[in-house]
Amino acid sequence: MGKLAMSSFANGYKIGIIYGAQDLSLSAANSLLKQLEEPNAKVLIFLLTTSLYDLPLTIVSRSQHLHFQPVATDLIYDYLIKERQLKRSQAQNIAQLSAGRPGLAWQFLDNEADYQQQLTMAKNFALAFANDINWRLQTINELSLGSGQQASDQALTILDVWQNVVRDLLIYSYGENDLVQYQAVAEELQKTASRQPISRLLNASRLLSQAKEYVHANVNAKVALEQAIINI
Repeated sequence: MGKLAMSSFANGYKIGIIYGAQDLSLSAANSLLKQLEEPNAKVLIFLLTTSLYDLPLTIVSRSQHLHFQPVATDLIYDYLIKERQLKRSQAQNIAQLSAGRPGLAWQFLDNEADYQQQLTMAKNFALAFANDINWRLQTINELSLGSGQQASDQALTILDVWQNVVRDLLIYSYGENDLVQYQAVAEELQKTASRQPISRLLNASRLLSQAKEYVHANVNAKVALEQAIINI
């Protein structure tokens, strides 16, 4: 924040971008609030968040809200076919998996390991969901988490994948197969969905959302994942 308060070169604009603004510490949020209360006409600060309600109300009330909607899957698919010359099946899988985020689709194209890791996590969770508690705990033991903030970030990514898998299982249960995000592991998802009551899937989604809240509240990342997968 100190750099933004300084004069810019040639009196131009200074721009600050804060990713994951909902994770700001109290001291950082207070520092930001001071900047917002005494704004510089040539300073623009962008707060990027997936949850507006997790930001302090004092910051929300002093900000202009811009809502970015997902890009249509068909547009991403057409781009992958026409500009990147992907096969139709691969383009469809990546377009669905990106869930309206073109940047994520480009990431999957440029980093095959990231793409395969997403699919592996989804497949393993679908299999664990359909099996007993020992199998589910083994899924946790196979995860490699870092420490501190890195572990929290990894846990949130894992929970996002798990929650999207539960969403896909619900979609299969209602027969809307074209909307499934993880189409590349459709066989495992369909087998799991066919044996799950809707009530269990809805409860699993709730538990995974709760696990995210625990991670944001600095609960040990591995403990939060264990509790979620045990109770689903």
